[in-house]
Amino acid sequence: LAIGETLTLNFDITFYIGALGKSGDDGFRFGIYDSNSDRVTADNTNANGSAAGFNDDRGYSVWANLNESGNLELFEKTSDNNLNVSSSANTQRATGTNTNMGTGGLLSTAGSFSIERTASGLNISSSIGGGSVSYSHLSPGTTEFDTIYFFGAGTQFTENSNDDDGSFTLDNVSVSVIPEPSTFILVGLALLGLVAFGHRK
Repeated sequence: LAIGETLTLNFDITFYIGALGKSGDDGFRFGIYDSNSDRVTADNTNANGSAAGFNDDRGYSVWANLNESGNLELFEKTSDNNLNVSSSANTQRATGTNTNMGTGGLLSTAGSFSIERTASGLNISSSIGGGSVSYSHLSPGTTEFDTIYFFGAGTQFTENSNDDDGSFTLDNVSVSVIPEPSTFILVGLALLGLVAFGHRK
């Protein structure tokens, strides 16, 4: 990200909270990472969501409770680990709150994650399930991002009443950078034109 740019991830998620008394504590985690040129480009169905390509990823993730009131937590991955959302590889940076969406049945919500680069660091904000969390990081480990990541804890929630652990459905996933890099180029050219015009006079 260049100074003045904002990277934004938006999505809708649907999942099923079974009638087995399962907790949604940190059950859904999503993030934006720098893969360090080792980007994983396929879905990962390993039992714990790990892959060798994730080992040296660096970036940020949100850990959400989606079927109970509790904390919405923002973490930074600060050390190597094949699981991006491993507790041992992440440092908690901020805590917010989230809405209790219910204790059972089919549930849907929208989520977002934004990273704005400023002259002094990164402004990070996220919302899901009616809650939000934000953090200003003055010494970020990276300002480059090329990977989005979604993780469903297998014992927390399911996609349907068949109790398919760890499954969920994503819709309307979009990633954008505002303003687009080409906008900066056009603004730069316009300013150069004004400078040249001023010198001619």
